[in-house]
Formats: sequence, structure tokens, C-alpha cells
Amino acid sequence: MKTYRVAGIVVSLMVLTAGCAPNQQKAETKHTNTLPSGNIAQSANSSTTNSSTTNSSTTNRTSLGASGNSPAAATSVAPSETSASTQTVSTKYGWKFVDLHNFGQNAIIDGLSLKNGGEIQMTIRHDMMFPNGAMTFSKTFYTATYNPSTNVAIETGTVVSHPQKKYSGPIALNFPATFPRKFQTQTVSVTDKGVMLSAWPTSIPLYGSAANPQTSSPGALDNQIMGQTGSNLWVALKGPQYPPLYPQQGPLLWGFRYWNRLVELNMNMGTAVVYTIPRTYSLYQSESLSTNSLVVPSFLQEGQDVFVSVGSWMGEFPVTPPSSRNSKGITSGNVTKVTSRILITPPANYVPDQAQAAMNELSTLSQQEAMSLASYWDTVVGATVPGVPPYKDYQDGKQQTWNTDPVIENHGSLPSSLVWAMEFPLSQSDPMFVKRKAIELSILHMLQSSLNADAIGIVPKSPAQVQAQFSGHPPLALPGFQVRNNLYWPVQ
Repeated sequence: MKTYRVAGIVVSLMVLTAGCAPNQQKAETKHTNTLPSGNIAQSANSSTTNSSTTNSSTTNRTSLGASGNSPAAATSVAPSETSASTQTVSTKYGWKFVDLHNFGQNAIIDGLSLKNGGEIQMTIRHDMMFPNGAMTFSKTFYTATYNPSTNVAIETGTVVSHPQKKYSGPIALNFPATFPRKFQTQTVSVTDKGVMLSAWPTSIPLYGSAANPQTSSPGALDNQIMGQTGSNLWVALKGPQYPPLYPQQGPLLWGFRYWNRLVELNMNMGTAVVYTIPRTYSLYQSESLSTNSLVVPSFLQEGQDVFVSVGSWMGEFPVTPPSSRNSKGITSGNVTKVTSRILITPPANYVPDQAQAAMNELSTLSQQEAMSLASYWDTVVGATVPGVPPYKDYQDGKQQTWNTDPVIENHGSLPSSLVWAMEFPLSQSDPMFVKRKAIELSILHMLQSSLNADAIGIVPKSPAQVQAQFSGHPPLALPGFQVRNNLYWPVQ
């Protein structure tokens, strides 16, 4: 069994070794085949409940559609991420959330294909994830048939795990090889076997990220060709341009972008349609899609429609650009921007549960960071404080923390769970939004402090030198601690 830590320098190793899963121990035990109770998915725009072709006695693993309830009813999620928009192409087209929990706690759509007879087949990846963000890859993937009208996926078997199938046609996006500074946009050329095609619209920004070791151009990590329908090229783009709390985000440089736009580019005319991609919510899907691109969006054409999967979302769009279908999208120049309709939302409790998990993770990381810095200072002074472990316990691995990992300073990488919690889509009117920002600022304040740099050992210093640097006084306030006799004491 090989377990990989998903952060910084190890990320690219994960991507390269994803196809080696047959040599790994099976990641998850097989779940029971009993279907969960509850309603089959219903459209967000209809009061009619979809009927299912399966029942609770089926022996196949089945993914039920969501309840159709808006997650905003239980928690304040950013409206732009969950609300249906009037700027739509047709009530047929948009995004549906496919409930994958029967395929494992950590499951994600990894591929789409057409079976004989025209049925849509999903490949569903499932892995084991540990609290520190490490993963053990499963050696098998599930296959399932998917019915767009009922939003139900039914297991049909398993296959040996394999690298994800991606676009392999003649069209290429060519980006600069240098890493963009200050998060500037990327230039790109679209070519067909080296021959230049129409220019990429300047009003659709593309970004570029880094990885260590760097295996491709920065732009190739944040922008993926998904497929081609005639003269139209379908491309998935990551955003946003800037990380959370910019420009005070340091040292975060990469791993914060997620798939947020789907572009249909007409390579002859230079016109384009931009659809929004809804957010994913779980840590596993966020890490798989955003931090390391272990999984990228999948693409399938079926007749005059295309299907796109991102995480648990299945999107359906017309092959013919909506500008010729009287779209209500906003057109500027040669680009039409469409806010895609959310046809089926996640189950009622799913988003609130994930939001609370994100807040819990943020609090845990803050507490770990504060305790490690209190331990470092108290140890430097030569004191033992009840409730504060000696710093040697961190050096020996008996205590765990994340903020003294050299990869943070060396590679601009924060733990994927921290980035997930910082970027979880919350409405600004949600009380958790205000609380989260306060914790984020506290975390970054500690992370950017000279005390944290000394704890990492960027410049080796003796205990006397550390004390002299701060005139013998604890240099910053730590959440959950009070200063007494120039020592950090836990607040009781």
C-alpha cells in the first residue's frame, strides 16, 4: 500500500503514480447495496418528483438524484454557486448534482463514455482519504449507467484503476513556459497540428499555476481541452485569478484555483460561449480537482448534446451554440456568457454538513498552529508549561502540526484542507463567513510571523538568539493562549 501526502512537492508524484493503483491495497470496503431512503431527484424548476427505475431490493449500487431542495434553505451558500439563473439556454440544459455516496465516502466521476445502445456510462473513482489529507488510491473503479432524465447512476461492475482518459486530438493550447508573476493572466495560441487557428477571445482570461516538479507549462494545469464537436472546441478553465485574502495571502501561490468556467470556442469564427461551472463541496473532490488535478472534467457528445462531469455535477449543453438559439446570455463582442441553470441541487443536508466540516477543519488547523508556536517559544525560554508539549515532541513526530513544513515557504503551498476551508462557498451574509475570515487572518498572521520562521529553522538560531530577537517577550498573540511571565499559557 502506498500512501501519498497531498501537498506541495508530493502532488506531482500523486498524478504520475495514479495509474499504478493495481499494486496498492484496496482502499475501501464494499458498501451494502441497500438504497437510502428518501425521494428520487426532482428538478429545481418542477414540483414533479422523478420516478426511479430501481427499488430498495436491487442488488446494484445505485446513485439517487438529489432532493431538489436548495441548499440555501439550510445554510447560506453563495447564491452565484447554487441559484438557478434566468440567463439560460433551455430548461433542458444545465447542471444536475448526482449523489455518489453509495459508491463510497470519497467518490468522484472520473470518465464518461457511450455504451452499445447509446447508454451513458460513468467511471466512478473512489479513494481512501486520511485526516492529514493523504490518500490511498483504490485499485478498482466502479462503472455505472447514467440516465439523464432520472439523474440516476446504477452500478454495472468494476474495472482496474487506470489513468483518466483525456482529449488526444490535434488541437492544442500553447502557453508560455514561465510561471506568471503576481497572478497575471496567461497568453495562449490555439493551433491545429502547429497551424495557428483563430485567436483566443481576450475577454476570457486564462490563468497559470505551478507545481513541483514542474511537468508542464503553468497554463496547462489550469486550462484543459475537453473535446471537439465539429469546429467547436470545448475547454474547461480554472479560476479565480487571485487566492483568498489577496494581497495578504502569502505564502499561498498555487493550488487554490478550481474549475469554474466551460468555454465553447468556434475555431473558424473566433466566437465563444462561456458557461459557469458550479462549485464542488467535499474536501476529497476539492483536492482531487483543484489541488493536484488528479481528476479533470470529463466530456461526452451524444447527438446534438454534450455532457460534462465535474466532481458530482453532470452538465448537459447544446452542440449548437446558444447564440443561435436566442439565449438570454450576456453577449459582448464575440463572447456570450451564460450563467448555467442548476437543475438538481445536492441533498438538503449535504452542503450545510460540508460547510460545518470546513469550519471545523479551519479551527483545528488554527489550534495546531497556535499550540506549536507556543511550544516552540516556551521551549526556547527553557520552561515547561502545563498543557503545552515540549517542542522536541514535534521534532520527533510525537506531535503533529502543518505550519512548520518547509514546503510552505519553499513552494508556496498550503495544506489542501486549509485552502478548501478558506474557499468554501459561503454567502457574505452568513455568520460563518465573518467567523471564517477572522480565523483565516489569524492563521496567516501566525504563519507570516518571525516566530514561525524561526520554528521552521529557515535561518538556524540558538535559543538565546531567538529570545534576543524579541527582547525576551512573546512576539505575538496566539489564539487560545495568554501571556504570563513571558510564557504562553493555555486559556483554561
